[in-house]
Amino acid sequence: MNSNYLTSYIGIYLVLIFGLLITGCEEESLSDIPDEPGSVSFAMNLDPLAEQGVDVHEVEISLTPWGDGDTRVETITPSEDQINETISDLDPGNWDVEVRLYSEDEELLGEGSKEGVIIESGETTELTMEITVWLDPETGELSITVIWNFEERRMSAEEDCTFHDPDDMEVEESNDSWRIVRDDFVVINFGSDEDSEENARRGLEIIQAYHLTNHCYVGRPNPPMSYMLSNEIAPRGDIGDEDCTFHSLDAIEVVEDNGTWRIDRDDFIVLSFGSDEDSEELAREAFDLIHKYQFEEYCYVGRPNPPMTYMKAK
Repeated sequence: MNSNYLTSYIGIYLVLIFGLLITGCEEESLSDIPDEPGSVSFAMNLDPLAEQGVDVHEVEISLTPWGDGDTRVETITPSEDQINETISDLDPGNWDVEVRLYSEDEELLGEGSKEGVIIESGETTELTMEITVWLDPETGELSITVIWNFEERRMSAEEDCTFHDPDDMEVEESNDSWRIVRDDFVVINFGSDEDSEENARRGLEIIQAYHLTNHCYVGRPNPPMSYMLSNEIAPRGDIGDEDCTFHSLDAIEVVEDNGTWRIDRDDFIVLSFGSDEDSEELAREAFDLIHKYQFEEYCYVGRPNPPMTYMKAK
């Protein structure tokens, strides 16, 4: 490899099989989502700056999942312009990406990182993804572009959801009640118990960690089920110290018991929808939504009688 290599681009093509996708989408309606490939781009500033006239001998890509899990490291040796690699068995969730460039004598030429890249499973069983990495030796900027083909689970127009930017939310106390608010809108009220402030701050931490933008309900007012999405996609991962229970999709069912409609797992009541005239309809709607988003983790803040609940895909 000659020294002019740094003035060209490093092309890295990664094919991921196992129903994965990386998404960094802005808020948009279902009708605006094309059936063609999507993409997301981000840049890393290398430190230290790769020096002119030094060949890149090795490219190391590290993928670290949030929560439990080992770092996945892929080492690639450039050959002319392009490198072909296959990465499989990556779990969906939030990942931190690090890229390092090394010389032939293992000197670190430059490195960069990006936190919170979201890898989500789609409805397809096979996904083709292409990642291109390009280095500008004059500025030390490492640009990364991801292009993917997918079918994904997103909100439909029939779902009862509101949108809130997590970065605009804050915890406030008003009339002895602790709340998560956005401007003058109360997102969640945690009440006035002695642990209300702690629960409210933990709730905001969770919303911002998973970037939960869509707050959705089944059966308002007083909804028997609510769920949150991140840019219309089910949250995944583990930020630690969460109060969650697991229910396999294959184990839950809609049942009626003495006029009350529920979603049960064996003898365990997962969700209860009451005995009103629309209770059966709400229970079946919730059951369909749970399967649509692959919700298998049911999480709570402040049990018993939790003021905040959310669901995650496993």
